[in-house]
Amino acid sequence: MTKSGVSINWGGLKESVEKAAVEVGNAQGLMAKIGKAMKGHATRRFQAGAGPEGEKWKPLAGPRKNRKGRDGKPEKNPKPILDTARLRDSISFSATPSEVHVGSNVEYARIHQLGGQAGRGRKVTIPARPYLGLSEEDKEEIADLVKQHLAGAFQG
Repeated sequence: MTKSGVSINWGGLKESVEKAAVEVGNAQGLMAKIGKAMKGHATRRFQAGAGPEGEKWKPLAGPRKNRKGRDGKPEKNPKPILDTARLRDSISFSATPSEVHVGSNVEYARIHQLGGQAGRGRKVTIPARPYLGLSEEDKEEIADLVKQHLAGAFQG
C-alpha cells in the first residue's frame, strides 16, 4: 500500500501569525486614534449646537446682559454653552490598550451634558445639551479604524 499526499511549507506562517497576534493585542495606538476622532466630533457639536444624534440644543432662555463674544464685540445670537468656549476647549481623551475615555474636567461639564438644577438653591433648570456620545456615523468610523488596525496587523 502506498501513501500519497501533498506537503506544503508556508515558511514563516507561524511567525506571521504570532506577529499579527502581538499587533492586534497592542491596541494603544488604535484607542488613541478613536479618542482623537471622538474628541473632534464632540468639539464640532458645539458649533453645530446639536447632540450626537443631531438633536438641536435648546436655545438660551433669554438675552444675557453685557456678554461679549470671543472677538470682544457684544453677542448677537449666542450659541448655548459656547460663549467662552472653555467647555469645548477642555474636551480631552485618554487611551489605554483596552479603552478610551473622552470627557472634560470643567466643573460644569456634567450639568450641560445631562441637564438638571443649578445655581443658588438649585432654582435654575439647565436643559441637557449633550456633546459627548456616539452617533451612528461615529460608530461607523470606529469600526473602520478597527478594520484598519486589524488589516495592518497582517501586513508586511
